[in-house]
Amino acid sequence: MKIGKLKLQMVFCLAFIMIIAGSAKLKAQQIDSTWTVINSTNYSGTSLNNALNALIAQGKTKFYISDGVYNLDGNIVINQPNIIIQGQSKDNTKLVQTNASRNTIEISSDNVQVSNLNINNQAGGISVSCHNSNNVSVENCAIYGAKNNHAIVFVKDGTDDIADVENNNLNLNNIVEKNQIYSNYAGDGVFFSKQGYGTLDNNVIIGTRVAFYLSRNSEVSYNVIENSPTNGIRYAVPAYDNKIVGNTIENSNYSGISVARENTAATPTNYRANNLKIDNNTIIGARYFGIEASNLKGSEMVGNNIDSPDYNGIYALYSDALTISQNHISNSNYNLKGGKLNSWDTTYDSGIMIDYMVTNSNIDSNTIINLTNSCPFGVRIQPDPSNTYNNITNNTISGYFDNAISSKVESPFYNVIGTDNTISLIPQPTSLNK
Repeated sequence: MKIGKLKLQMVFCLAFIMIIAGSAKLKAQQIDSTWTVINSTNYSGTSLNNALNALIAQGKTKFYISDGVYNLDGNIVINQPNIIIQGQSKDNTKLVQTNASRNTIEISSDNVQVSNLNINNQAGGISVSCHNSNNVSVENCAIYGAKNNHAIVFVKDGTDDIADVENNNLNLNNIVEKNQIYSNYAGDGVFFSKQGYGTLDNNVIIGTRVAFYLSRNSEVSYNVIENSPTNGIRYAVPAYDNKIVGNTIENSNYSGISVARENTAATPTNYRANNLKIDNNTIIGARYFGIEASNLKGSEMVGNNIDSPDYNGIYALYSDALTISQNHISNSNYNLKGGKLNSWDTTYDSGIMIDYMVTNSNIDSNTIINLTNSCPFGVRIQPDPSNTYNNITNNTISGYFDNAISSKVESPFYNVIGTDNTISLIPQPTSLNK
């Protein structure tokens, strides 16, 4: 493994006390006659999905599930509002799906809370599937997904997804937080799409990527994402006023964070999505680019720490009025040390690369260092007349680069290379990239 395993210590506070005899407490709530308490002894002869579905049909709304192993042979169907399902602990309240064609929990109603469960859907379905619902939370669960399906899905259905996001026809206020999610799915293991004011935060996600699609005023923040077979986070436009902040992404097989059009046939290259903030993320060992961004306007990539991407640290195209600032980018073009996993022409690899149709953007106050391997450029704006009125100012570029800064500044480009960039290149020994 080219980058050492990031050592993580996740601490989750479980603020509830169980008193078995007579008067149990669930977090700060008293369990009274409105709660249904389920334990593995009383329900040992019944599949949990059948038991819960029957109780929901009877009008029960609050369920506390004691530690134990509960087998399912079908879906837990939450089709009524105001349902709460909470386990005693995410380690020992185990829901095991035995039917490969079924999901574990299916949500299609509003104001639902699911927490403190260990959900194992490795048999083949989706662990938690939430469609067309608002004010739903999935918190503090351990979730095991199938290798051929999503682990978690939050989505609003529709016949024209692009029209829905343009018209703000989205689900609202859904939350996925403080979960441990394990999946070997090569696609969108955590699928968070068509959300308004949604939050996916403080999760540990191993073996798959986060799909953050077609949303508004939502955020994916402070997650740890490791060993994805594709991207760490894939963000699809059209989308508006979203944040990707404070995530740690390690050893993704493609770009750590990728921004792309959801439908290239329906969304032209001159489309621009407004106000995406990609800030303060740590991206280590991405096997393509650290961050690749396209089709943005008035958006920013600020304060990110990118280490050892195979090719470019930050790569942008089809964008206007970007702020690329205060990023720390080290050891771009790392394929020279670790080998190529994916194909890419390395001739113009850079700490920051502006490729095509990027205008009125500022590349300012970045620190770009290569001390492990060489890289052709520190900052490069490709000499295409579609790249105009961009500014390269106040950057620090040091180490093993063939060229510090490359950009056309004359007409018709009108890019600016400021005199305040600090450049300190080191002669490259012949043995450097071996």
